[in-house]
Amino acid sequence: MLRTRLTEASSNESRLARKLGKCPRTQSVHNDLPRTHASAEQENTPNDCTRGMEQISSIPPPKIDLPKFYGKDEEFPEFWAAYETLVHNNPSLSVIAKMLLLKDSLRGGSDEAIKGIQLLPQNYDWMIQTLKKKYSNKPANRARIVQQFRALRQADPKVENNEFVYDRICMLLNQMVSAGEDIRSTTDAMWTELILSKFHRNIVEPVLVKMREKEDATIENIMEMIEAEIGARSYIQSRLQPIALKRWEQENTNDEDE
Repeated sequence: MLRTRLTEASSNESRLARKLGKCPRTQSVHNDLPRTHASAEQENTPNDCTRGMEQISSIPPPKIDLPKFYGKDEEFPEFWAAYETLVHNNPSLSVIAKMLLLKDSLRGGSDEAIKGIQLLPQNYDWMIQTLKKKYSNKPANRARIVQQFRALRQADPKVENNEFVYDRICMLLNQMVSAGEDIRSTTDAMWTELILSKFHRNIVEPVLVKMREKEDATIENIMEMIEAEIGARSYIQSRLQPIALKRWEQENTNDEDE
């Protein structure tokens, strides 16, 4: 009788649980097993972020072309700065690889100084010192830059020619810095006159007026004034050209009508 009552009570409990939407404990255990397995599979499956990181890490780094050196002494500091950063101080490259890249960067007979030096790791420093001794003579480089300054022809009235001269002088000033003399911060009268003499008077005259207002103008200040004046002339020219073209077309049309 007692067993029957217990069985009946258990059955009533199960029915009540089903009505309330609750699963029996045994079913819960069995139902938990598939979910645990699915969760494990989900954890083992790489997500989109992981796959994206793997794809990014598999992308090869961009190829960098080394600058070439053609044997001009005044250009050696710029070449060496790039080579030193990309190759010489690169710990991932072997010494032999650095030597091969250095030889491949030399053009126009600039490799004559290191011909005969065997490609052995112990000769790498020898190769570098040989190149520096030949091409990194700063006093000689400064003298060559001054010669190029003097040989630079004066610009004509065209804005384009004054822009060319300006860019050329900027390059020479940068080379002077690389050669150990920064004249941009000086107020040297000789350099001032030399630079102004390379531009046309329609550029120089407004600059001279500005220089009167700034007595301690440095070479860098003067170059900024010249750049501003060239930019103003270029703007005026670009605005006036369409007007002049339209006027020319109108005059030609009137001549044809007559």
